[in-house]
Amino acid sequence: MNTVQCVKLNQELEALDRAPYPGELG
Repeated sequence: MNTVQCVKLNQELEALDRAPYPGELG
């Protein structure tokens, strides 16, 4: 599974099928 850099949490998280946050925070 791919990982993405979560700017809001400042850590790498597993990539989701949809953004956990709406807009640019996703």
